[in-house]
This record gives sequence, structure tokens and C-alpha cells, in this order.
Amino acid sequence: MTLDKYLNLDPLSFLLTGLILSSVIVIPMSALAEPESVEKSSIKEEIFVTATRVATPLSRVSSSVTVITAEEIARRQLRTLPDILKAVPGLQVVEAGGAGHQTSIFARGTNSNHTLVLVDGIEVADVSNPSRTFESANFLAGEIERVEIIRGSQSTLFGSEAIGSVINIITKRGDGKPRFFGSVEGGAFETLNSVAGVRGSLDRFNYNLAVEHFQTHGETVTQPAFRRGMPSDDDGYQNLTVSGRAGVQITDQVRASVAGRYIDSEVELDEFQAEDPDSRSESEQFFVRTELEATTFEGKLESTFGVAYTQNDRHIVNPDDVVNPGSFRIGESAGELLKFDVQNDLHLIDGHVFTVGAGHKSERFDRNERSLSGGFSSLTDTSARADSQSFFFQDGFEYFGRLFGTGGVRVTDHSKFGTHVTYQIAPVYLHSETGTRLKGSVSTGFRAPSLAELFGRDGFDGPFGPSTFVGNSNLKPEESFSWEIGIEQELWDGRVNLGATYFDISIDDLIASNAFFTSLINVNKAEIHGVESFVHLQVLENLSMRTDFTFTRSEDGDGLDLLRRPKKKLDIDVSYQPLPGANLGYSVHYIDPTKDFVGFSVGEIGGHTVVDMTGSYELNQNITFTGRINNLFNRQYLVTKAFRGQSLGAYFGITARM
Repeated sequence: MTLDKYLNLDPLSFLLTGLILSSVIVIPMSALAEPESVEKSSIKEEIFVTATRVATPLSRVSSSVTVITAEEIARRQLRTLPDILKAVPGLQVVEAGGAGHQTSIFARGTNSNHTLVLVDGIEVADVSNPSRTFESANFLAGEIERVEIIRGSQSTLFGSEAIGSVINIITKRGDGKPRFFGSVEGGAFETLNSVAGVRGSLDRFNYNLAVEHFQTHGETVTQPAFRRGMPSDDDGYQNLTVSGRAGVQITDQVRASVAGRYIDSEVELDEFQAEDPDSRSESEQFFVRTELEATTFEGKLESTFGVAYTQNDRHIVNPDDVVNPGSFRIGESAGELLKFDVQNDLHLIDGHVFTVGAGHKSERFDRNERSLSGGFSSLTDTSARADSQSFFFQDGFEYFGRLFGTGGVRVTDHSKFGTHVTYQIAPVYLHSETGTRLKGSVSTGFRAPSLAELFGRDGFDGPFGPSTFVGNSNLKPEESFSWEIGIEQELWDGRVNLGATYFDISIDDLIASNAFFTSLINVNKAEIHGVESFVHLQVLENLSMRTDFTFTRSEDGDGLDLLRRPKKKLDIDVSYQPLPGANLGYSVHYIDPTKDFVGFSVGEIGGHTVVDMTGSYELNQNITFTGRINNLFNRQYLVTKAFRGQSLGAYFGITARM
């Protein structure tokens, strides 16, 4: 029986079967190792920041959380943010093309614009993007210290856009004597990936500066049916990223810091699913944040003041050519986001941390485009602006050393949609004697339509001929209600960890395209529910395995499946250290069939299983050799109706530290 056929089991049967098989494997194998030789789970010692906005041990956080560290990123040889997120339970990452192409992140079946992305506390959404999402394909992974993914509605703590999840990226900080570092990797499709930088600290000052460069000739991923008789055309991509972070301990109670990143990228496009030899998109992304932290009143008050700025500029060029004779498209867009925020954590009563915060956000976008298609010309020039203010309060509580959690409320005043109130209650019960965690949450969410959704205007060659998209200024905000309940269990001194969480999300006034793709409307609602489950096995001191399975059912108000949301998703990650300094990795990624939309038709995309392998050897503390094979069995599969997934590719590299 193939893996694809095996996964046609219903989710409950699959989950039970997986747990039984895991138990059959782990009990005899774990008996081979002495209990003392196996490291215990570090979940109780690990500090997790994002979910409650206050430094909190992960075991006391009720939200469903995945933390991916720099060590795991290096071990699995993940090179971009989409690579990191693909195996996260509850997330579906869809890359419409090869490297650098449009990438959508669907968290627990919600839309891609229901996920908020933060980088060192900076909201990095592109407000000129029609859906106001962050282009994650351009984020290289070389300077990431950790990624924290919190699933479920987090609007109470993080505001609009956080209906589905929050992805918080924390970059590396300098510490200790100055160290230079660098790496270079090359391989399939004329790919070259390199990183160089320096980090360290001096007395009260720390710093980190890095340059990353990625380029590839790419491959053609356009379906033959959409090539309009054109020969295959590889789609190249290049990316130059400069990032930095610095901090200074002004006094024992006051610290100042700054973090920023600049990304310059260019990608070759196949617009409207056709092979196009000269269509391209150039983009520049810049974001920076300055922050001041102060601890006063003998530690009873911790205050943070921050200012963040995000700018995204994009230039699209598609000249007259044999694919679209007599047609051209030249477009420019720019988006700016300025945010001020303050947060105060009050330690006034034992067992409680009261958090009070406020913020102001101002965003604007400009877009102009000239196009000619089929004798139909279009000239657009659009600009818009919106402001919002917010206030939030949270009580982080602890009772009897067993019951932990948070309860909070946020009030948001939007310049175009007035006042909205969201809330969240998220308790967790920790029974340390048995290693059991019971958790749950109830929360509401709110997302204001983006400026482009309200006021955007765009000429394009649509599926039914030349057309014009016009925003809908009468759109209403999307609102959500969600709840979840789960259990996690630690066994055999932490050598086995397993758990499952059931979630339910209801979204009212969901924003979607009209029937002819010429504008947007509020549809009735979306109903989403599902289960996330995992099993982590520390089989031996040098052998571990983690399995994540997600079942999601996402439907609109008419009971139709939302597009590009698989019902079942399975990820398996195996890590083995055969020798000191050596590591072998093996991962399996399965996606269920999904629905997609091209023209008037809704069709099904077949499911697929992709296997990757990695290997590394640490020659000494300064030199490490790496190698990886993506899509080991060269599985041919579709990620959308128009685009294939990437083919077999091998890559080899070296990392140096001094």
C-alpha cells in the first residue's frame, strides 16, 4: 500500500493507527538505551516570548506553538522562510512557481492575509500588496535565531491580521568576542547561496551585521497545458539581503536596541500561467525598529517603547513579445507602514503579571500602471491611507503552581471602520507529576480590509479577456470566533512526547473575489475545524523522530471547500548522528488533494509525497560541510492548477566560523 493510499484513512483512524505504530516501535527500541543516556525534554526550561508578549516558559503557554531554532534550521538545511514553515503543523505553504515566486501561507484553513508576520517586533506586511501580506519567499534564513509560530486567533494581543496565526522571526544577536562567519552552497539549477558577516559584543554593546546572497537560474514549473505553444522557459531569481542588529545597555535598568533588514530581489515571471521569456518583478523591502526597554520600581514595572517602519517597493515589467504580441505591462507600487507602540508589564500581585499596552499605526500605498492588451489600454494611478489606534490589557495568571493562563481584551479604533473589541481567554493546566498538559482557549478576531482591497485599481489580462479590477470601498471587516482544546503528554522521562489539539474557527464577512474577478465582496462566512497531532520520539541519544499530522476541514457558507487547503497533511522528520560531528536527516512531506480555481472551473489537484535528505559533517569547531537532496525521488506534482513543484536537486556547501 502506498503512502498516498494509506492516508485515505479517516483522520481519527489515522491518528490512532499512528500512535499505536509509534508505541510499538518506541517501546522495544527505547529499551536498548540506558535511561540516563537520553536527554530529557527541555520544554519546561525553554522560554517562549511571543504568545503572551511576556517571557513565559513554554509549558505554561496555552496557545498551540511551534518553535524552530537556528540549530534546527542548520540541521535541516532550510534556506528560506517558506522552507522553514512547510513542516509546521496547521500551516499550508503554497509556492506559485519556483524560488522567489508568490508564496501563500494558510494557517488552520484561514486565508493567507489572516497571518501576521513580525521580524524583531516589526510588522513587515506589504500594504501595497492587494491582500496586504508579507512576501515570505524573499526572506532568507541565514540570520534567523528562532521562529515562533502561534496558531489560532491572536488579535487580542497583536491586532488585525492575526486571525489565523502569528509568525514571529527573531534574528541573531551578537555576544562574546568578535566572530566572523560565512558559508557558501551551490547545486542544481545553477543555484548559489552565500552568507558572510560578523557578530560579537564589547562591554555594554552588542552587534551583528550580515550579508546574504541567493541566485538561481531556476527551472520551468509552468504546466505544459498553459504554455500557449511556447517552449519551456526557466524562471531565475536573485536576492541580496543586508541585515543588522545592535544594542547597548545604557544603565543597569535601561537598554536601547535597533534592528533592520534590506532586501533587493528580482524574479522572472510567467504571468497568467503562460511561459513568458521577459516578464519580471523587481522589489525592494526595508524595515527597521528602534526600541527602548526600562525596568523601574525595583523590577515591578518593565516598560518597552518602540518605533517601527516598513517600506515595500515593487516594479513589474512585461514588454511586448511573442507570447503577448501588441501587449505590454509596466507597473509600480509602494507601501509604507509606520508604527508606534508602548507596553508596560506590572508585577504588583504574586501570581499575576498585568500587561497594558497601546499603539498607533499609519499606512499608505501608491500604485500606478500602464498596460495594453488585445487593444484594451489601461492607465491606473491610485493612492490611499488609513490609521488606527489600539489599547490592550492582559492578565497573566498562576494559581497553585498548576493552573496558568492569560485573559485579555483589545480595543481598536480604525479610521475607516470605527471601534472593534476583541478578547481572549487561554488557560492551561500542568500536572507535572505525570507530565500532562491540558489546554484550551476562546478568542475573537478582527481584520480590516486592506487599502488595495478598498481602493485598488488594476488593469490586467484576465481569464475572460482584458479586464479591470476595482476595489470595493463598501467592504466590511472580517470578524472571527475561535476555540480550541488539547492535551499533551510526556512519557518515559521525556523520551516520548505526544499530543493533539482540536480547533474550530468561524469567520463572518469573509472577503473574496466576485465571479468575474473584477472586484471583491463579503461572502457569507467560512467554517473551519480540524485536529493537529504530533508524536516526538527520542529513540536513542543519537536518534530522534517527530511526526506531525493535521486534519483540516475548511468550507465557505455554501459548504464548498476553500481553495488550496488540503484536508490531510503529514510531516515526518528523522535525525540521526552516526558519528560525533556527523548528522543525517530524512523528511517526508505529504499533502492531500486540494481544490484550485482557473477560469470558471474548480478542479482537483492530486496529493503528493515528497522526500528530502540532508547530511552534514563538522570537521572541527570552525568548519562544517553540508549536503542535501530535495525531492529525492523526483516526484512530479502540482502545487496549483498551473504550476508544478520543484524537481530533484542536489546541493553541497561549506560553513566557516572564526
